Amino acid sequence: MFNISERKFVLSLYFLFGLSGVLSNIFLMLIIISVKKLRTTVNMLIINLSISDILICIVCVPFTATHILHNRWFFYLYACKFVALIQAISVFVSALTISAIAFHRWKVITGNYRVNVRTNSYKKTFAMVWLLAILISLPICICFSDVRIEQSEFYLYNRCLETWSIKARSFYSSVTFVVQLILPLLSLIACQLKIHFHLAMNNLHSQQTKCEITSNGEIFVVSRCYRECRERNKRVVLTLFCIWIAFLVSWLPWHLINLYFDCITEISFSAQKLNLLFASCHLIAISSATTNPILYGWFNASIRNEVKTLKVKIFQYFQTRNK
Repeated sequence: MFNISERKFVLSLYFLFGLSGVLSNIFLMLIIISVKKLRTTVNMLIINLSISDILICIVCVPFTATHILHNRWFFYLYACKFVALIQAISVFVSALTISAIAFHRWKVITGNYRVNVRTNSYKKTFAMVWLLAILISLPICICFSDVRIEQSEFYLYNRCLETWSIKARSFYSSVTFVVQLILPLLSLIACQLKIHFHLAMNNLHSQQTKCEITSNGEIFVVSRCYRECRERNKRVVLTLFCIWIAFLVSWLPWHLINLYFDCITEISFSAQKLNLLFASCHLIAISSATTNPILYGWFNASIRNEVKTLKVKIFQYFQTRNK
């Protein structure tokens, strides 16, 4: 159990991360939705990432913080299953969306350069990502239970715990680790390699063809077009890799401690140290809900420019009011 000062400190961190995560993601979503030119497929998928972050902050943070701080569960069986399910779905949605953005970039660049990215095609991707995330998360909903903790037949308190076998839990933890942390990286690397070779081959082929039938000016136009496309792709890939790295750094400690405790039969930690360890790793994990929208806005030039424009408008508004 935490003492009063530790409890206040941990609770303040949960409140800070939860509130900043909700506000920053809502702010990002409003900017993308309110500006027509920002409603591209990639940006709409970024909204999907923001939705998953908001779900974690609103649903998981209050319940999990209470559970960890008091070392007991106050909210009955269905809340236990629901909170665990929402956290799993949200993390899977984030991982699968990163993979979906990488696949979308590969499809657009290797398919048709004149593809209209402001279409409703993202809705199918939304549905597929959420459906797959829900299906992979269903075992969490089944295995979590509101467990009565007793000693010498006397009831002490309830805990929201996993109730399946050690072997099954270890297997599912390994699958979760691969899907949430390894799959996005493999998707990014595979799609980037395909895009790189496609651009290189098409650029070379276009230059060779134009040499025979057109002037050097037209060759330059083709080369410049591919260079610009390659530069745009680099910016998007850089953003995705930074998002994945932030996602990895945030959720890796949480996955590692779960894998560790799934593989051991006897716990040598005291209850206080165990709670402190879980609280620390969970706080690091949910911090991604705050860092993600900052990364989206910082590396996306269009979003960054709209934020700057909004800041100027707000500054001008307050200037006129003070006159």
